[in-house]
Amino acid sequence: MCIEDSYILANLIKDANNVDDLEAAFKAFDQVRRERTQKNVTTSQEAGMLYDLELCGDDLEKIEHSFLTRMQWVWEFDIEEQLVEAQKIMRGER
Repeated sequence: MCIEDSYILANLIKDANNVDDLEAAFKAFDQVRRERTQKNVTTSQEAGMLYDLELCGDDLEKIEHSFLTRMQWVWEFDIEEQLVEAQKIMRGER
């Protein structure tokens, strides 16, 4: 997440020409990144519970399914699409 955050924020900041643009960059960053980073917090807690057999108990099929599917939202993500969205927000187009 921090690499994704850095990528989005660096690209927004490089387009800032003044203090107002910089403020808009941070607001756009927060708007596009908050949901994803908060999901990371939630799923990390769930992973810990899974590893301690609190989430699915000892149901091996449920545990296996969780291990095979739980991180797809991380790997199947288009960071470029999110950057374009953030740039539009920063420019006031959204």
